[in-house]
Amino acid sequence: EARRHYERSLSAFLAAGDERGCAIAYHNLGMVSADHGDWTEAERHLDHSREMAARLGDVRLEGLARLNGAEVRLALGDPERALAEATAALRVFTGLRSEMDKADAYRVLGAAYRRAGQRHLAEARLTDAVRLSEGAGAALSQAEAIRELALLYYDQGRNLEALGHLTQAHRLFSRLSARRELVDVDTKVRSLEDTYLAVVKDW
Repeated sequence: EARRHYERSLSAFLAAGDERGCAIAYHNLGMVSADHGDWTEAERHLDHSREMAARLGDVRLEGLARLNGAEVRLALGDPERALAEATAALRVFTGLRSEMDKADAYRVLGAAYRRAGQRHLAEARLTDAVRLSEGAGAALSQAEAIRELALLYYDQGRNLEALGHLTQAHRLFSRLSARRELVDVDTKVRSLEDTYLAVVKDW
């Protein structure tokens, strides 16, 4: 239903010649596609959004499109390009002094470094993400960063630390599940519980 609304808004913005509206609609379509695992479609929409935002000088929207595009590249198995996009997004958010957006950028950088096998850098960036998101009061970003840190510890065989972080992330996600606008929290909690059980079994 959301996709249909975004497609209608995109058509209206195109008809009106409203480029900024189009850039926002492309970004939203990219996010919906990513939520459904349509990674190629998500990449296409987010690339459109990034290009239009850059042309319009909408710096924050360009940064968001780059950062969400980096997550899509990770899903597509391209950590090197994800690192480049997340680094570019971090520069944008640093310039804007947006601590919450910086926290998300550090999280994606940490995830990309983890996938690229650069575990020391991954831990440093994810620790930064947890600290910044906690300071900004961004509980969802904090939970996602802690979960990613738990996966890093799991990769390293640091099972006790992994379990501690999984428990902490689970607690945060469970608190957030009462917020109706966060519709994907239950899915994240189920995934977290599966990971928890896998760590216990391996240990």
